[in-house]
Amino acid sequence: MEVDSTQADPFAIQLRLIDPPKQIFVEKAPSLSERQIKAVEVYPAENGSWGAMFLLDNSGRITLSNLSNSNRGRMMVIFVGTEKSSRQVIDLEIDAPVSDGFLPIPRGLTYAEALALKKCFPPLRPERRRR
Repeated sequence: MEVDSTQADPFAIQLRLIDPPKQIFVEKAPSLSERQIKAVEVYPAENGSWGAMFLLDNSGRITLSNLSNSNRGRMMVIFVGTEKSSRQVIDLEIDAPVSDGFLPIPRGLTYAEALALKKCFPPLRPERRRR
């Protein structure tokens, strides 16, 4: 990630998008966080990476609804990481309102990140019991 140190806005940083490659500015504070994730389902993506479907709690659902309604045509940048480091996973264009509280990440996660998500959050679909 390249940061422009001459930038005057203390609440945003310059960032290079992955697909399509271009420079943008993003807010320093996240709009959604892991605290708002209620459940997750991870799955293999077509490009060899992993994807995830997040179910957000009521606060996250309202935030996502507001973001998707007021920022149509803009990009949502998804980061995954720990307190020590984070990595830009995917850039999603906001093309439609989302009011159901589901946030998909269709690709871009590593296998290790997918496993960590499964360990940190309850499954979106409960595991079936074997008889």
